[in-house]
Amino acid sequence: MSFPTSIEETTMNNTVQNNMARKAYPLADFGINAPVSITGFEAGHAHQVFVPATKNTGYVFQKDLFRKLHAWLDDPRGEGFFLSGPTGSGKTSFMIEMAARLNWPVIRVMGPKIREFSELEGQLKLKGDGLGGTLMEYVFGPLAEAMRHGFIFILDEMDQIPEHVSMALNEILEGNAMTIFGDKLEVIDPHPNFRLFATGNTLGQGDDTGLYAGAIQQNLAFMDRFWVAELGYPEEAVEEAILTNACPKVPKEIRQKMVRVANTIRNQFVGTGNEGATLTVTLSTRTLVRWGDLAARFKGQKSPMKYSFDVAFACRAPLAQRAAINEVARAIFGDDAWEG
Repeated sequence: MSFPTSIEETTMNNTVQNNMARKAYPLADFGINAPVSITGFEAGHAHQVFVPATKNTGYVFQKDLFRKLHAWLDDPRGEGFFLSGPTGSGKTSFMIEMAARLNWPVIRVMGPKIREFSELEGQLKLKGDGLGGTLMEYVFGPLAEAMRHGFIFILDEMDQIPEHVSMALNEILEGNAMTIFGDKLEVIDPHPNFRLFATGNTLGQGDDTGLYAGAIQQNLAFMDRFWVAELGYPEEAVEEAILTNACPKVPKEIRQKMVRVANTIRNQFVGTGNEGATLTVTLSTRTLVRWGDLAARFKGQKSPMKYSFDVAFACRAPLAQRAAINEVARAIFGDDAWEG
């Protein structure tokens, strides 16, 4: 990933000083009623292009997780933050929404795509020399750039990176410098604003449920370098508030039933229902909002709730499970509301 050529850089011990002016943001900006603030950056800084552009003004922050991330962003002491939770629970979006409001630049990488540490650190690559020939040039990788410029580095699905890659991250997670063996030897000290945030569907112990193919048991020394938190699906009241903000045209009674459908399906997915795990798909908050949006769009057509439910979710389930999924929704909505 290359940076805009207009960025002016001054280097001290190979750490780029980006001069982003700090700013205190009241927690009211995050929908939290507390007489304290959280530190971010003034808008319009040199790296604004890397600040998440989409900010969901109706996003509902879960207070307990917000408190933990607030403390970590303020003073991580060189350590990372690992957020575990089921698929679609909003792990990455939580950090993205915080960064957007704080004007904190972000670089995001998908763990399953990383096979070698050099993909994060940087590599020698061929480039034209302007005279018809080629030459080798060292190009910094996304982790190195985040360290140099003081970005939040998001490593999604960290529990799917190979062990030799995770072990190479140990020194970074202790707040130490990265040594680059490129066309010249360089040492990159982590910028004071650098943060390493990771997500995963497991707690780094591998997956014995069969739900998350590719999850790898991570080295204990590696996991010991993270703050760890778990994020489940939102409580009903929170999820209803999310639906209210996202789909205000959907009546309250319908929104409540939609949340009940979602939670029933989740229980059957994770195996907390009476019969254990009977579904291989689950209904995330993201999908729930999609369902509400489509239900509002298809209002007035035949069976709008069922029709929108199929488009938003049910049709991606295995054929053998679709009937059971629809029966869950029919039982909660009632025949007339579901088919009418």
